[in-house]
Amino acid sequence: MKHRLPLWIKIIYTAFVAVMLIVYFPQYGPANCLWFCDVAAILTVFALWFESSLIASSQLVSMLISQTVWIADFVSGGHLIGISEYMFNPSIHLYVRGLSTFHLWLPFLLIWMVKRLGYDRRAPWLQTAIGVVVLVASYAFSDPRHPSPKYPNVSVNVNRVYGLGVTTVQTALPETVYLALMCIGYPSLIYFPTHLLIMQIIKRRQRHAAAEEAFMSDEFLQRSVRPNERLRAARERAGIEPHEVARETGLQYYDMEDHVDELWMACSLRDIAKVCAHLHVTPRYLFDETPEAMPSNIRYAFADVADLIRRYMEAHSISFEQFGNQAGWAVEDVLTDPSNAWEWNADCLKDVCTILGINWLDGLPIRPEQ
Repeated sequence: MKHRLPLWIKIIYTAFVAVMLIVYFPQYGPANCLWFCDVAAILTVFALWFESSLIASSQLVSMLISQTVWIADFVSGGHLIGISEYMFNPSIHLYVRGLSTFHLWLPFLLIWMVKRLGYDRRAPWLQTAIGVVVLVASYAFSDPRHPSPKYPNVSVNVNRVYGLGVTTVQTALPETVYLALMCIGYPSLIYFPTHLLIMQIIKRRQRHAAAEEAFMSDEFLQRSVRPNERLRAARERAGIEPHEVARETGLQYYDMEDHVDELWMACSLRDIAKVCAHLHVTPRYLFDETPEAMPSNIRYAFADVADLIRRYMEAHSISFEQFGNQAGWAVEDVLTDPSNAWEWNADCLKDVCTILGINWLDGLPIRPEQ
């Protein structure tokens, strides 16, 4: 499967988290790993390596609001609400505080990951389940009344499960009732509102893409076929969500639906055939002006197209460079190995077949590369 996230980012981020945990443990103790920001940092490792849109999306709904508040508090020197005050505590080693700067860039990493992997609409539900487990564990292992003497800056009252103070225990409510309210409050005030915000952004992006299509250059406005619209229709008929297609195919599927020129120019024939097979349609269905008409029985394999190019070059006494100039595309690699045509885009195949005098739709692959 084609990887959507660079390997170097996975390695560097994993190494950073490993160092962070090793450094944090003797300073803050094991309960420090239960802070939602630390949970997000750890789970992001899994999201990166498994390229999981669900895990990445769940951590984005967990972190987007809270880390925005953390960043604002940090910029104020820890005076806004005090949640970043420890960053200015000289009793904590500078290198330890330096590792905590991940709060500044982790939200942007998650946004980038979700943009690449797609947003999974199940995210707030998964994060609600994670949140409940984390809050209960925080209550069990970070009682501020019994701090462990082993760690110089031991984490207590993690995620404020004992009260809003750093080390104080609230007494207005029974502790279990307060904990239950926290379990309800996080999804109600953070996870689902963030989910709704992300969904609004996605819808706005889709509307922007539709407006972009309306103002495309004449070349694309004159196209009578909009393969992205047919692709969306095929997916909806199959009852599959966009993030599922992206996950199963390893492709940046959202762009295929959102932009009219994506399937024409940005996607290889390999990627087109792959996504079509997943949605149980053929590439010809996407591009044929009359898909309801009787399909042609003629098929040109890539080897056939390469052979026709050679014949054309011989008949017209031209080199492959001259043919490439006529077509507007380099073809030498396909003459060497016809399977290289899988890297062509639809526009390239169409232009080449037009010169050869054949229907380019008959040259589209009918199944993925084996």
